Amino acid sequence: MTEDLQEYLARVRPDRETILQATRYYLAERTGDLSPDEMLERLAAEPAERQRVEILARTLARDSQGLETACLTVLAAAWDEVAEHRKLEAALAEAKRKLPVVETGILAIVAIYGLYLFYTGGKVTTVRRMARQADGSVKVEESVSYTKSPDPLTALVRLVTGGGGDADGPTS
Repeated sequence: MTEDLQEYLARVRPDRETILQATRYYLAERTGDLSPDEMLERLAAEPAERQRVEILARTLARDSQGLETACLTVLAAAWDEVAEHRKLEAALAEAKRKLPVVETGILAIVAIYGLYLFYTGGKVTTVRRMARQADGSVKVEESVSYTKSPDPLTALVRLVTGGGGDADGPTS
């Protein structure tokens, strides 16, 4: 039987910064090293949607407990995939060894993208086509359509921050 994430974290005892950085490292590996701007583009291509996601990110960046909770939620979702355990363990070990100073705004975008990735799958549709080529080989083409709506993100950020954060604008 494998160790659950709570047991693993109790054993390795990562601090808050390690959790934040490990989430960044893990998602960099999982996504092929997408930059925060590329993550934002996948989350919301339209300017109004992007503004809402950026507001969510700023809200989450100001809530250190919410940001850590979001990162832990991402790590827990990844831990559910047994094949990801080694990657997560490596990300936590790397983050513990060297802690670069990264702006919390970047970490907030990473956390939001991680929530989006694990809880929506990020995809609306995936279409795979196989076709035989003239030379007799078979070619596989895949087309993926990603969701662009920040609405599920608003609910996820509210969940991990205990109700804070407004996707339509700053709270007064």
